[in-house]
Amino acid sequence: MVLAVFMWMLGTYTWAQAMPDNQQVIIAKAIMVKNLVTMTTDDQAHQAIKRGQTLALGNTVTTGNKGRAILRFNDGTLATLGSNSSITIKQFVVNRDEKRGLLEFTKGALRVVTGAITRTQAPDF
Repeated sequence: MVLAVFMWMLGTYTWAQAMPDNQQVIIAKAIMVKNLVTMTTDDQAHQAIKRGQTLALGNTVTTGNKGRAILRFNDGTLATLGSNSSITIKQFVVNRDEKRGLLEFTKGALRVVTGAITRTQAPDF
């Protein structure tokens, strides 16, 4: 149920910052990181993340025991991950013709405060 609500919120309005061809599109930024929080990229590379870390499509953020992170998406949406949580950015697109997003929340606790994502005339739910 929580995942379905979250997918609805992300599916209605999203935005991405374009980067040069050789770099990924920045979708979100870690604005708060406490204790162990890691990121896994598409090529399965793992790294600890710190405040200010940018996130792109395909990135998975995982919090450890007592770990916590707040992610700010480019539309202003805030996602707070509790300890022992995991979320993957599957889709996040916004332009004049297309507004959709998909996050895969696989475990733990998640709280979402929406930004521009809910400002639509015909939400898709």
